[in-house]
Amino acid sequence: MYAYEKVKSVCLFDHADLFSFHVTAKTYTVKGRSDLTNIKFTIKYKTEIPPNLFGEVAFSDDNNNGVLEAKEDAQITISIINKGLGPAQEVTVKISDSLKDPQIYFPNNNKVIPIIYPGRTEKVILRIHAGMDVRTAKNKFSIIIDERNGYGCDSATLYLNTMTFQEPKMVVAGLQVVDDTKDCSPITPDAKMQAGEVVMVKVTLQNQGQNISEGTKYSVISNDPRVRIFRGDSGSLGILQSGRPRTSGFN
Repeated sequence: MYAYEKVKSVCLFDHADLFSFHVTAKTYTVKGRSDLTNIKFTIKYKTEIPPNLFGEVAFSDDNNNGVLEAKEDAQITISIINKGLGPAQEVTVKISDSLKDPQIYFPNNNKVIPIIYPGRTEKVILRIHAGMDVRTAKNKFSIIIDERNGYGCDSATLYLNTMTFQEPKMVVAGLQVVDDTKDCSPITPDAKMQAGEVVMVKVTLQNQGQNISEGTKYSVISNDPRVRIFRGDSGSLGILQSGRPRTSGFN
């Protein structure tokens, strides 16, 4: 009589840089009049077909202007396609910048995909954060895709402008006198301010700086004692994006 049991498979990789051999063994125990004998032998092997990986890269940032600015978050989306006939194993994706700017952070760098089967696509999102003191420069980001058995793909390059912190700059972009509304008391409706009239003055403010103006407030003071402001002499404009105008009025 005899009995047998299975033992774990062992793998021998990188044979001639082309094949991997999966070796499975069984242990047979022979029982009879003779002493016990263990016999080990190979019963099968399988040749593994390599994968063929391709990558696609897309970039997006918070304000969608294609520039990584101070205090801004962005992300790089990498789509990895396996066009080969074999699975890709332990695919790693990481990113680096050529300038090694200490103010550029990669919170989730070096992502690992356990396996990508033939014909499948896997997506990886790598986040980027720019600190307050990031340099104004043209930076080169390299996206590196490796595979456990050396079947990675060529690295991708993303050229991206980074910009240091820019102060917002508020300017008066327009001024208009209105005297034909219910809040006005014109002597002659001619869009001019005359003695004895109550008119509305509309002021257009614009952010001509390179950064967002947050919590923007305004106040109006008359420099002429004969001109009195009695309504709308202060207010809040909230958030003004770079280049955006905002109009407010006072009587």
